[in-house]
Amino acid sequence: MKTTADELRRHYVAWRAANPEAWAYIEREAVAAMEAGREFSIRPFVERLRWQDRVNSEGNRVGIPNAIVPCFVRQLMEDHPGMVPLITHQRSKLDAKAASDGQ
Repeated sequence: MKTTADELRRHYVAWRAANPEAWAYIEREAVAAMEAGREFSIRPFVERLRWQDRVNSEGNRVGIPNAIVPCFVRQLMEDHPGMVPLITHQRSKLDAKAASDGQ
């Protein structure tokens, strides 16, 4: 069964609420890359978190489903417009939803 854009967003919101430290790490690394003027992908940041086998504040392992990584990118671009020309990303079903909302 395919996941809808709304389901992905809900999953992302739940993941971010459960893993604020992991999100802060991703955002910090992305902002540093933006401030350095480097083109970048967040995939290496996500992979680093996986390799480090981090746990969240509740003691649960931080698992990052690949399906929500596009949500990370869209959130970063929304929160930090200066990232838009620097962050690499692919089209996503999330983009189709935004276009149909007139955004």
